[in-house]
Amino acid sequence: MKDHPVIDILKQLSPQHIPNGVPPLTVAKPTYKEMLHCTSLPLTRRKLKGPRQAINYFTFGGSIAKWPNDNMLETRSPFLQIVVDGTADCCNGDYVIQVPKGHAILVPGGIPRRTGASSLLDISDNPQRYSKDIFFCEHCGNLKIWVATSRGNNHYKATPGETMMVPQSHFLLLLKDMGKEAKEAGKYHQEILHDLFRVFLWRLQRALSGDKVITTGKLLSSQKLSEEKYDPIEEAQQYIRENLSKHLTQESVAREVYLSRTQFIRLFHETAGQTFNQFVASCRLEQAKVLLEQSNFTLEYIREAIGFKSSTYFNTFFQKREGILPSEYRKKTDKARQ
Repeated sequence: MKDHPVIDILKQLSPQHIPNGVPPLTVAKPTYKEMLHCTSLPLTRRKLKGPRQAINYFTFGGSIAKWPNDNMLETRSPFLQIVVDGTADCCNGDYVIQVPKGHAILVPGGIPRRTGASSLLDISDNPQRYSKDIFFCEHCGNLKIWVATSRGNNHYKATPGETMMVPQSHFLLLLKDMGKEAKEAGKYHQEILHDLFRVFLWRLQRALSGDKVITTGKLLSSQKLSEEKYDPIEEAQQYIRENLSKHLTQESVAREVYLSRTQFIRLFHETAGQTFNQFVASCRLEQAKVLLEQSNFTLEYIREAIGFKSSTYFNTFFQKREGILPSEYRKKTDKARQ
């Protein structure tokens, strides 16, 4: 593992070796016009040939659409690229941005990006082109990391020995948070992005030192194993249990596990044996009962914690399923403990 090319590069990306802790980060915007106002890096308009083709089936990489005539792809999850050497021609939407050595670019979900096609002639004829890049994205519930090189008019994809997986979900949460901050661009988003990026790199260093990465000398078999184990509906169910206080919809949870609404509805019912709404309701009921039995929280606090907007609705919901009001259920369980 000492000589693994990805690990060698990741060690160079330790925040302690980089001014300000992280490489300068550029956030990709959907269009050339929007990007003009957001970067000082060289930018060239690129005419898309189209058409866009939506992907209506489940993919382990979370793809939602492809642009076959433009060698482009859209995914639900963010995509992070750090230029290790040279200058990279990064195609996003209808433009090409030149990202120099030591810089990074974050492409939020839903923005078209290049697929990694071998020929770069669709970008431009440039025999002097050169870049070495390290990429990060979600794959099968893991963080996938790989290295690729562009030289002249050719792009050289990663070999099996130049790819690794990190099976720790907090990396995906950090990437997702970075993508969300980048897209929403709310107050202090640049400062938050900087800190999220720094934590992301520090955690990579810790994963390396703790031997928590999977280096794939036999990548294809490793990917197949990951795909067989990855269950987006199981991920969705866990997300629901951990986020009952939120307004949960099929669309919002489908986005969390990189499925379209149609895919999500079908797979959820097939896997769980019940509808999405039935599962959410059962989780809220069970959590309400636990809090009523094992805590002294007020009924109002419990109502908010499990995602009900009004006391009336909470009381009606609970009574319909348990036959008594939440307050009566608490008194009943208190007596049983005594």
